[in-house]
Amino acid sequence: MHPIVYSIQNINHVLFENLLSEAKNDFSKLWAEIQNTYTDKKGFNENDRVNELVTQALARYIHNGFKNAHNRYTVKTLIRQAFNHIAKILNRVIERVGGKAIITPENLPKMSLKEFS
Repeated sequence: MHPIVYSIQNINHVLFENLLSEAKNDFSKLWAEIQNTYTDKKGFNENDRVNELVTQALARYIHNGFKNAHNRYTVKTLIRQAFNHIAKILNRVIERVGGKAIITPENLPKMSLKEFS
């Protein structure tokens, strides 16, 4: 989940700020916990803390979506939508560094690290 959040922050700063604002409102206890745990003394900075909050908030939303899904079709749909979204983000990142978009929702689950380079 971290690479997805980092990509969102770099590709679409407005979206990231909206996600951050929502995460701070919806998960205020988690935000306080992250600020107390991920301190400057331990080598973390504010960027690390906000990325951790957005990452954990997205993971919780996704987990709750799966938990609340009432049938197998809904879960399959959620997984397909997640793969579509991840593939789009990864392709944008690859294209930004001068590569050719190669990722599809169908090949994403089967790809190796070597295929990303």
